[in-house]
Amino acid sequence: MAYNRVVNLKAGTVDQALMVSGLDVSFKVERSRAFASNSAQIEIFNPSETTINDILKEGNSVVLEAGYEDEGVGVIFIGQITTSVPSNNGVDTIVKIEAQSLQGSDTPLSSLVVSLSYKPDTTLNKPLEEIATAMGLATYGLDLVSDLKLTNGYVFTGLAKNALKYCREIIEKDGLILYVDNDIMYVVAEANNSDVKSAYMTPDSGLLEAAPLKSTKKKGAKDEKKLANKITFTSILNPQVGPNSVIEVDNYRNVFGLYVVDKCTFTGSNFGSSPFTIQGEGIGV
Repeated sequence: MAYNRVVNLKAGTVDQALMVSGLDVSFKVERSRAFASNSAQIEIFNPSETTINDILKEGNSVVLEAGYEDEGVGVIFIGQITTSVPSNNGVDTIVKIEAQSLQGSDTPLSSLVVSLSYKPDTTLNKPLEEIATAMGLATYGLDLVSDLKLTNGYVFTGLAKNALKYCREIIEKDGLILYVDNDIMYVVAEANNSDVKSAYMTPDSGLLEAAPLKSTKKKGAKDEKKLANKITFTSILNPQVGPNSVIEVDNYRNVFGLYVVDKCTFTGSNFGSSPFTIQGEGIGV
């Protein structure tokens, strides 16, 4: 039951990549349904000078996998290195990496601009494909919107995230969900979210804490209602859990039921006694 931590880090480019293994690696990964927020902070202890200079540098891709040898290992972050700073504390060489979950990250998501122009009755998958290409995203499930049409056409020049928001509003009216996570643009059916992995959480299966979400701000009745079906949770690290995945909490201190993960933070290292956990917030379904 949850023995032998595993942390794998793949870094580099299409032409030159390396699996960083056997080294001490620590990480903090934050992922959210607000896709622009996905980021990672990674520390690598004592990599070779060649690895630092050729692999662990700004602009290169990183794929971080984590889990337990007996429970399974999975990808918890995909992105690009935005900063890479080596230092020495007198004993170890430590490379501190910050990464963002956006391919082609030479252009920050907040300022990525697209220019779109489609004639009436163009199917919705066309702008989504173009937006995904501009963002460097893979796609999943775009066939579900191949029958949805832009009746009046669509002309837009501006931030890519605003164009994506416009498409999402159309999709949601048809009972579908559009979200971006780990460099993949997903379209899934709201009524049957079986495309997203789920996890069963009890104290016996790694659940450490679950509680109703509480706000630190002064709130009125409207805000209380919004928080009524939300929880916070902490469990041992499980790569199946991520934004838009479904967790089932089995009556932990009066918290039970199905929840869609809104955001989560993975922390840990493959050596040492630091926590190897995931903390998150869920919305009841």
